[in-house]
Amino acid sequence: MDTSNGWIGLVSSVKDERLEVELGQYMEIMEGLVNRWAGWINAIEDGLVHVVSDQTRMKDKVEMCEVHPNLLMVTTPPSSQLPALTKDQVSIHPTKKISWKRALVTIIQPHHHWHSRTGYIEDVNILKNSHGRPGLCVLVCLAAYDLNTPFPLTWLDYLNIVDEESHLPLNEA
Repeated sequence: MDTSNGWIGLVSSVKDERLEVELGQYMEIMEGLVNRWAGWINAIEDGLVHVVSDQTRMKDKVEMCEVHPNLLMVTTPPSSQLPALTKDQVSIHPTKKISWKRALVTIIQPHHHWHSRTGYIEDVNILKNSHGRPGLCVLVCLAAYDLNTPFPLTWLDYLNIVDEESHLPLNEA
C-alpha cells in the first residue's frame, strides 16, 4: 500500500489492468463494433492492440483494427500451414536471459524450406534435436510478412543460422 500522500487502499484501479498479449498471437475480438472478428496481432501502441484480419474478403487490401487488449481472447487460427511443436521439442531447461533476442539472422540449414531466408531470434533454449540428443536451439520468426502464415516460428539448431550482417556464427558475430 502506498501511504505517501495520505491515501490508504488501492494503488491501482481495475480499469488499469490489461490482458497481456504478444506480437503474432491469434486473437478473437469478443466485444464492440467488430465483435467476433479475428486475426493476428501485428503491433501494440498507446495501450491499443493492432489486429490484422484473417478474412480474405478483400484480396487487394489488408483489414486492420485497433482494440483495447481486454476485448480480446486468445484462440487458435482456423487453419495453420505450420506444423505444431511435438513433445520432443519441449524445453529441457527454461531460458532466463536471451542475449541474442531480436537479432537478425540468416537460415543456412541445408534442404530446409526456409533456407537462405532471414528472421529474428525469438528464443534460445536447449531442446532435443533430430537425433534425440539435447542441443542448443534457436526459435526464429521469419522477417517477411505473409498473410497466409503471419509470424511463422520454427526451432532451428544453433549451427544452422548465422548473423545476417556478418554471415558469422552467432558466437563470433
